[in-house]
Amino acid sequence: MTGTGSVHASCVVVGEAGVLIRGPSGAGKSSLSAALIERAQAAGLFARLVADDRTRLSLAGGRLVAEAPDVLKGLIERRGVGLLRLPALSACVVRFVADIEVQPERMPEPDAATARLLDVPLPRIAVRRGDPEAAALLLFTVRNWPAPDREASELAFAPQHGKMKRLAPHAPVQRNGRPMAADPDPERNEFCAKTA
Repeated sequence: MTGTGSVHASCVVVGEAGVLIRGPSGAGKSSLSAALIERAQAAGLFARLVADDRTRLSLAGGRLVAEAPDVLKGLIERRGVGLLRLPALSACVVRFVADIEVQPERMPEPDAATARLLDVPLPRIAVRRGDPEAAALLLFTVRNWPAPDREASELAFAPQHGKMKRLAPHAPVQRNGRPMAADPDPERNEFCAKTA
């Protein structure tokens, strides 16, 4: 491992994706971490704490790795309760960055969608401080973001793969579980763009 640093952040794993949650002291990093773990597990996904409040970052094979400082491993702070022990992983590969902000942009600029940590670009999402739906938004993002090894490549659209096009040139679109006609009738409101 090369290049190390420590950041004021929490980190959890959902499935195989490490989510680094950043924010100032008292912003709700621990609460959001616990809510994300709980929500992911309720959805049948693997989820564990990696680090709370303080996260060590390092590079391994061009990937960003997060781990807790030794004295904080497996511990999470809950305001009004104190430190609690949770099942935890010793380290993970960070795939997303979530920043807790007072008022995130509704439609952020494209450059705001990337965070660069130890020179590794990562998808970034901003969540509103205290938003009860922040964990749901993060879980949705993690579940629907393409994994690095599953992203579409140019090979998928290469000429030798044209046979896929020949096999299903005019596959009927399904609506409400029923096949639609090859040429939808606009009078029956079958065009998605024209539905009321």
